[in-house]
Amino acid sequence: MPDNQGTITYHGLVEINKHHDARIKVTVHNKSKDANLHIKDVVGYVQVGKHRLDQTVDCHKRVEPRKSIHLDLVVHLPEHVRGVSNARIGLIIPNCGHVTITGQT
Repeated sequence: MPDNQGTITYHGLVEINKHHDARIKVTVHNKSKDANLHIKDVVGYVQVGKHRLDQTVDCHKRVEPRKSIHLDLVVHLPEHVRGVSNARIGLIIPNCGHVTITGQT
């Protein structure tokens, strides 16, 4: 498997709003010297125990070579994981890797 073209840095869970959307702040950095990094097909997931629910995160961005971009991505929390203390919320960005947050929903 080739190295990821981008790196992803997690800055924290911004908030969970009244619509039960978790806003996650990340920075994506393009390591390439000459190729643009296209961010699309982002998958957000919520996992409790072994049960994992995937969803598509609406995000279409282009990162120029050697540049970074800040993203505010939204993962919706389904009803059965609200108020759970050990839920894992994650993001998978193709060519960049993934981040996972464990905590109270």
